[in-house]
Amino acid sequence: LALDCSGSMNGNKMELATQAVIALAEVCNTMGVPCEIVTFRAKSIGPVKSFDAPLVKARKRIGAIGAGGGTPTAEALWMAGNRLFNRKEARKILILVTDGKASNQPAAKQVAEMIERSGVELYGIGLGTDTVRQVCNKAGVVNKVEELASAVLNALAERMLSAA
Repeated sequence: LALDCSGSMNGNKMELATQAVIALAEVCNTMGVPCEIVTFRAKSIGPVKSFDAPLVKARKRIGAIGAGGGTPTAEALWMAGNRLFNRKEARKILILVTDGKASNQPAAKQVAEMIERSGVELYGIGLGTDTVRQVCNKAGVVNKVEELASAVLNALAERMLSAA
């Protein structure tokens, strides 16, 4: 999961997004599916929960995520995609959650296409905007941030069940 933590995510959006991320991680944990959470904002991109870290230890870090800066979507997708690509699992899913336009839109689209060509399934969730569709071929929009948790879980279920 790649979570936008740029300045526009400040406040209620960030709080609800972190709750959705925790819910998703809980579902993955219950199903025995490895899950990593990468957050991104200007000059700060990296995992707050690695694939191998227990969710219990990552909860505080996830809950303390703050928002600020720009939206380096291309760089975040590059990092998350590479980390996911190098995993041994046969099926790999990357979900991008963002509320804004990437700082470098053409680069973000190019990286997204590379991710998909590598065999990683990419799905975007736009928070109140459909700009995520400019990056992700498969995307949905959540107009009420309160719906984010169910949208993320539905995206995951859709991706997981589509190959079942």
